[in-house]
Amino acid sequence: VFVGLVFGVSAVYMFVLPQRRKRQCQRRAEREIAQAYPDWLRDIAIHLQFETVQSSIFSSYPQAGEILKPEIRKLMQMFEQYPNGVEPYNCFLDSFSLPEIRSSFRMLYAIQNLGKEETQAQLSTLMERNMELADKAEILKNEDRLGAAMFLIHVPSMIGMSIIVVCIVLLLTSFSSIMNQATSGLAEQNIIQMREE
Repeated sequence: VFVGLVFGVSAVYMFVLPQRRKRQCQRRAEREIAQAYPDWLRDIAIHLQFETVQSSIFSSYPQAGEILKPEIRKLMQMFEQYPNGVEPYNCFLDSFSLPEIRSSFRMLYAIQNLGKEETQAQLSTLMERNMELADKAEILKNEDRLGAAMFLIHVPSMIGMSIIVVCIVLLLTSFSSIMNQATSGLAEQNIIQMREE
């Protein structure tokens, strides 16, 4: 029964662990994307002053964060298939749950199809939205830094606790060794006294 229980718990753990790690990796990737996206969108907006949307995306690719580059490459390939379609804009970052980022990116499609005057208004709206995203990205970066600092604060206490545990184990081991020697010595004295009598 015990072996079956251990096997069952192990099987459930082995089944759940990969899914849990996948979710953790997904969340970590989403945080990194949320931190890198506003800078990349700012670069696109700068290029939009003189270029089209697609050429701005192509021009801003080298400055994009590493976490964004695979999705940008996929986007550029989709531009070749659908040069005037909305599909590339809808599929950008579709495997992540980042609705604000995807919404702001779809605004680029609207900018692509507008006239010069309307483009400036949309670009202003896009930059306002990007400022909000940049603020959130800064908050995420600060949380990451704070988490690393908190970890570094706790490292000395963890080292101290482990030293204390090792000392206690050594103390208990030596104490039990002394007690064993003392009890065996008493037993020998008792045996000697019994033989003398």
